[in-house]
Amino acid sequence: MNKIWKTFYMKRRQMILIFGAICSAYALTAEFFVSDFADIMQQEQLYLYKVMGCINSALNGKEVNFSILTIGILFMYFAGWKYCSFDRSKFVIVACFLSVVTILYYPYTFGNSLSLLFHTEFQVFQTIIFLFGFFELFHISINVLYVYIERIKDFDENKEVCFWKIILKLALLWFPHVIVKFPGAFCPDSRGQLRQGLGLTPFNAHHPPFHSWLLGVCASFGNKLFHSYNIGVFVFILIQYLIMVLVFGHALYYLEKKGGSKSLKHIIWMIYCICPFIIGYIGVVLKDILYSTFCFAFIQFLVIFIDNKKNLTIANSVGLIISSVLAILTRNNGKEVIYPTVLLILVAVIYKNKKNVVQLIRACMVFVLPIIISFSCSKVLEVCYDIQKGGIQEALSFPFQQTARTVLEHSDELPEEEKEIIDRVLRYDTLAERYRPDLSDPVKGGYTGWDKSNMIQYAKVWVNQFFRYPMTYCEATLSQNYYIFCLFINKQGYYHDSKAEYMNQVITFEYAFWDKIDRLFEMFYKAINKLPVLNLISNASFWCIMLLVFSSFVWIKKEYDFLIILCPLWLTMICIVLGPVYAPRYTYPFTYSLPFLIGYFSIRVKEVSCAKKLKYNNEWRMNDEELWR
Repeated sequence: MNKIWKTFYMKRRQMILIFGAICSAYALTAEFFVSDFADIMQQEQLYLYKVMGCINSALNGKEVNFSILTIGILFMYFAGWKYCSFDRSKFVIVACFLSVVTILYYPYTFGNSLSLLFHTEFQVFQTIIFLFGFFELFHISINVLYVYIERIKDFDENKEVCFWKIILKLALLWFPHVIVKFPGAFCPDSRGQLRQGLGLTPFNAHHPPFHSWLLGVCASFGNKLFHSYNIGVFVFILIQYLIMVLVFGHALYYLEKKGGSKSLKHIIWMIYCICPFIIGYIGVVLKDILYSTFCFAFIQFLVIFIDNKKNLTIANSVGLIISSVLAILTRNNGKEVIYPTVLLILVAVIYKNKKNVVQLIRACMVFVLPIIISFSCSKVLEVCYDIQKGGIQEALSFPFQQTARTVLEHSDELPEEEKEIIDRVLRYDTLAERYRPDLSDPVKGGYTGWDKSNMIQYAKVWVNQFFRYPMTYCEATLSQNYYIFCLFINKQGYYHDSKAEYMNQVITFEYAFWDKIDRLFEMFYKAINKLPVLNLISNASFWCIMLLVFSSFVWIKKEYDFLIILCPLWLTMICIVLGPVYAPRYTYPFTYSLPFLIGYFSIRVKEVSCAKKLKYNNEWRMNDEELWR
């Protein structure tokens, strides 16, 4: 009976894999929307022939590609099944979520409405096939990665590691990417920061004042000593470069010291040395670079904290304080990421070391000092440079977008009283025209200013409209954020312009020689974006997916201590979802941290496995001795 059941299970599983491979290949090859659907359905023939005609139209001459891809994916699925022998219940929720958000690409890219998924009978069929195809692709891929990490065996044991050797190696590999951008590439925001730092324009809270001040200090230093702002900007880039080398180098050193997997360490080295999001931005003046680096340093100190069984050493406490302060100062939403995490550290230490006064004092310092120091530095800069405070509209992008879409789709249904309340906050007359699904800046640009009574009334309207139009609210959020987990969208952009001006006066200028070489480097970055497999590491959505997948690994392995380590990354994700726009640079903390965390996680899995094996052997030996007695 068992043999019959096993044979039936194998046959059923094989049929599911074959069907899944066909659906996956179809989802990756066919067009989601069939343009001539109406003409096909009007033909006088059997309904099945009409469906086949629609499928043929969706493939649009790609039948050969579809066949080859089906065979390739089928081979991959069978190989993955044989390698894993996985439990089908694992990662089902994660795979379902990723398949759903992937399919959102089609309705929001081509029509900005979920209704396009179900507007015809054949479209419902397409939606189901695409969903199942993406589900199988994600489900098997996640299981293969999980089993690979679980079965890694090529660990280095008791290997002596030289920290400075790793630092030198990384510095030499990265330096060409710095020098080709001499003195440093600017994005539009960083040009404004340079002008603020030099005192040419008033400081404002739109950019982190500390970052603008540091850039201005470096530029002024270069001008005073060498009569060149270019030298000053390059000094800033060198500081950024050295900080990144030290932080990334320490991560690699820590994995080496802990005896990490050889193959996994090679992959991590490769990512850190060829990922365009890292090497392509080392020489760019951009607030997200330093913030992400300090956030990465903070995460490394969290790892050390967990590794020390939630005990704070003096060195680790100092590291947590310094990295958290710098992360807060280099990005305006840094405090939303750091404050809850240091509070979590305090709670964890209190729970574990209730009677250890030294540990409690250190935990309190780790919690209190970042808040005091960062607040004091911001206040000093605010007083010295008369910094204009920013409005609350930055934090209200999420509800503002939902209100704007509600006005766009349901303006005829809204009571006059609600229109008046919205008008006092967001200028109702032009709100629908200003609405952009992917960007909240035009909507919040109509913000009239803070008034407590108006905001309270607006909050009530926002809640009431949510219960009346929940689908509209949902679509407003999805249309702005569906890119986050969608691999089909790969926003890329590299900066190489070093020129900055003010009132037609040149502040910094670029060198034609270095600019030509930088263009060649940019071609290399773009080539990586187009190479199969390698293009994933230069896709921001891939790192967002990896955050979700890695979190599921942690949960299944019951490594709940990792939740403290992952806290800054998930808080960053929340900031992205609630923020005014999604941009790849907001995901750099994921790109920097996740390769290191996956490497460390593999070491933890090995240590837990060895501990369980040792415990089992000891119990078996004790039982054996009792039997002999």
